[in-house]
Amino acid sequence: MSPDTACMQAPLIAFPRPVRTFADAATGVTIHQLTDGMEQSGPMYFTRSSWTADGRHLLIVREIERSANYFACGLAGQWRQISFLPAPHENPAYVRHMNRCFRTEEGDRIMLRLPAMHPTLLLLAYAWQNEIHLLTIGDDGDAADEVIYRFSPSESEMPHTPLHAAFTADGRDLILTTVRAAKPGERLDPPAQRWVTDLRDESGYIGKIWRYMFHARCMKGKIFASNGEQSHLLTCPWDPGLILWVNYGHRCLYSMQRDGTGLRRYLDFDDPIQPNHYSWDVANRRLICNLSDVANAWRTRIISLDLASGEHRTFASARLPHPAHITASPDGRWIAIDVNEQSVDGTQGLHLLDQEKDEVYPLCRCTWSALKDSQGNPVKSEYLHPNANFSPDGRYLVFGTDYGSLVAQVYAADLHTWRGGKGLA
Repeated sequence: MSPDTACMQAPLIAFPRPVRTFADAATGVTIHQLTDGMEQSGPMYFTRSSWTADGRHLLIVREIERSANYFACGLAGQWRQISFLPAPHENPAYVRHMNRCFRTEEGDRIMLRLPAMHPTLLLLAYAWQNEIHLLTIGDDGDAADEVIYRFSPSESEMPHTPLHAAFTADGRDLILTTVRAAKPGERLDPPAQRWVTDLRDESGYIGKIWRYMFHARCMKGKIFASNGEQSHLLTCPWDPGLILWVNYGHRCLYSMQRDGTGLRRYLDFDDPIQPNHYSWDVANRRLICNLSDVANAWRTRIISLDLASGEHRTFASARLPHPAHITASPDGRWIAIDVNEQSVDGTQGLHLLDQEKDEVYPLCRCTWSALKDSQGNPVKSEYLHPNANFSPDGRYLVFGTDYGSLVAQVYAADLHTWRGGKGLA
């Protein structure tokens, strides 16, 4: 199914009035710039939809006067601020977050990029400090923000460790992950678990997964714990009982039922192969995932995984120098890739991988610059990653880029105007 066909069958979606519209210099695809300003703006993380379940609200994170908050666009095409968090209190320009350095503004608000979007209701849950907030979006422009649960500092060390959240597909449960410092000699790994530390040294942390019963508004309790961070939490869109996460220290993916039963490992290789970024391919009921060869300069390939059987398909055309943020189109035809072997007119570029033909085509230019602190050390910024995101109707690919300015804004490529690689270099 082409993006055009998917769009004709889809309902209305929210789309902002563009700041400007232009043709990409390399491919000719129409690009809409959706935000502008002196500070950073970005879509949701690539594993999360930037649209609400009904498609009628587009959500982004924007910084204004150092304070990052959610902004929403409805069918009227105008942005409005729907959360009102204060600016960070820390004085330093940069803070540590696990094994990396972030701008203070972003380190304090990093989990805003990974909200739990409710599957049917106009609300999202997000983590700030050690609290879980519930943000209800109103059609009239109002928004209600309430704290529904607080973790103690002995369990969660936000913002310096992550607190992931995801709703189950039936909306009944909210699955949460916390990270804290391990006690001396504390080992909670599953039996016969191999431990590797050449990717990240996470042996000093304990990660736990919790089940919050959203329909009853009460905490059910812990359902899993091990050394290291339980990261990139996902809940299965077609199986309300299934949750998925990666433990980088264990170098594998895990799945489990939401009651804590049925623990299963995926992509557990004897060679130093690391599962990295992944997201659901809902149309094909599969998981798309990056696998990186740690011993070979992090050369990365993309696979499509059947969770039931463990069978996976490798795409020969997608050759990546390092892990890329990948996301599948609603019709299951395309996978958006933010890095490929071939640049797009001198930029890292965005590409689309055709799952049917196993071919990669350039979509548009896209540059994300390397941010450094005053000592020249690298500073990680999710704003400076594209985090490409398909609209629910398949027409637009929303992404963040800075085009070399170090200030990212939100853009959208109109796939109706894309030639699918025909005639492109």
